[in-house]
Amino acid sequence: VTSAWLDCVQRHYSEREMLVLLGSLAQKLRALGQEVPDNVQQQLEALCASLIGQSSTFGSAVLTSEHLLSLLDVFKGTRKTQLCRDILHSLRYQPPTRDPVLINTLFDLARVVHDSVDGLAAFDDVQYSANLLCGFISRVDFGRDLEQQLNFYVESRAAFPNFDALKDRCVTAVASLALRAHALVKGRHTKKTSVFVKACLAYCHITIPSLQDLLRRFELLLHCAQVSLLNACLPQTDTFLKAAISLLPEISAATVANAATAAERLSELLLQLLSFLVVVPGHPEHGPFYVAQGLLNALPQCPLWALPRDDASS
Repeated sequence: VTSAWLDCVQRHYSEREMLVLLGSLAQKLRALGQEVPDNVQQQLEALCASLIGQSSTFGSAVLTSEHLLSLLDVFKGTRKTQLCRDILHSLRYQPPTRDPVLINTLFDLARVVHDSVDGLAAFDDVQYSANLLCGFISRVDFGRDLEQQLNFYVESRAAFPNFDALKDRCVTAVASLALRAHALVKGRHTKKTSVFVKACLAYCHITIPSLQDLLRRFELLLHCAQVSLLNACLPQTDTFLKAAISLLPEISAATVANAATAAERLSELLLQLLSFLVVVPGHPEHGPFYVAQGLLNALPQCPLWALPRDDASS
């Protein structure tokens, strides 16, 4: 009966009536006890799919209601995971939010999706789940409250450690926070904003080494070095540059297997690095060309440059 009425409520009534209907359904489910028959679960799955599909009436009030969460708790395993994926997918066109209740609810759904992926999952499933979670964190925006935004990225990194794509997105987002802080103070940092920027850079420095793609690590380290210099954080700039240069001898055999493409990509990144070293070539204590000399020492140790000239990019 509820399934039959749901379509009518979605088309002609407001969220208030939807909550009444869902509340009645949740009450009946509680009366069934712990075990919900399989045929009932199938009806509930169709009902939830219909509710998720109606994006025009599927507002935050319905999503954050305890009634909908009670419906999701009925499902186990792949059924619950798929419904959580559908909910995150349905919100891809929704505007950014800072509603703490909605964010907490979506965070729980995202954790279900993340925990469902293991080492045996298909590559496409991993990519799809990672994209859903990246979309979720991209729609959380606390406006000028940059500290709260940083705290959210810290929680996301801790809750979703298995997806490199999500950690990559978090690093770029946190680097953007440092740029936003620089813009808000017009380049004149106070003690508070300086501490915040250094916290952002520390987050990036800790997170980047956990990425598997070494060339992407190199690219992010170079980007963070540029952000550090813009914010007048010279020790952090030097740290990022050293970390980037130290990656060159660590290029893995897997990268060498696709050597031509990797060498071309690395060549472009090295050109960016050399351009950046025009501004910061050295160190006040170790000499004016300390960083540049470190790069020259590291290049011969990179396996990509040991290839014949016909196979390697210049």
